[in-house]
Amino acid sequence: MQTIIGLQNISKTYTIAQQKVAALRDISIDIEAGKKIAVTGKSGAGKSTLLHIIGTLERPSTGKIFLAGTDVSTMPDQMLSSFRNSSVGFIFQMNNLLAEFTALENVMMPGLIASAPKKEILYRAKELLESVGLHKRSNHRPSELSGGEQQRVAIARSLIMAPPILLADEPTGNLDQKSSEDVKRLLFELCDAYNITLLLVTHDLHLASQFPHQIIMEDGMIIERI
Repeated sequence: MQTIIGLQNISKTYTIAQQKVAALRDISIDIEAGKKIAVTGKSGAGKSTLLHIIGTLERPSTGKIFLAGTDVSTMPDQMLSSFRNSSVGFIFQMNNLLAEFTALENVMMPGLIASAPKKEILYRAKELLESVGLHKRSNHRPSELSGGEQQRVAIARSLIMAPPILLADEPTGNLDQKSSEDVKRLLFELCDAYNITLLLVTHDLHLASQFPHQIIMEDGMIIERI
């Protein structure tokens, strides 16, 4: 099976108050296309940093990153930004929807930023909103949607560019149990439908246990793969 994410000797060090802090320590891992993986560990274990490095939101201090067969480690910023927009979808605990825009407009936004054909983006946005059960709420603004509905809009937005990789950082952290289950179910269904590789960071061990695979982190290292 194809390796969609490849990390080679990745380390990340921050300087805080003139002290060097190692967030990631010499991580090497290959992840095959289509896998669904929950990333767990205590606060400060390096989970979110790992996600940010894989998603090219941050650059590693050392090491190489390969996404969909492309070495993005030394890619120039502008090229990297374009690559990220087309190849990686993101969902965060705070859904970061734009308050002044409707659900449909929020879903379309990455495509509009990429100057993709508006007709195609509009069609796909409507299709995605229907797939997350919100086609009747497409003209509502975020303030008119529940927390669970807002997160479903964020899921649809993350998929508008048909990325092969989806990264989710505590996407159910602010949701009640039913909404959390709905989000998990949707993510699984959509990733299966579009053959998307999913990495989801969570503190919820019950949620993590429902994933086919887990990565457990401690002190900036991967200590176990299940």
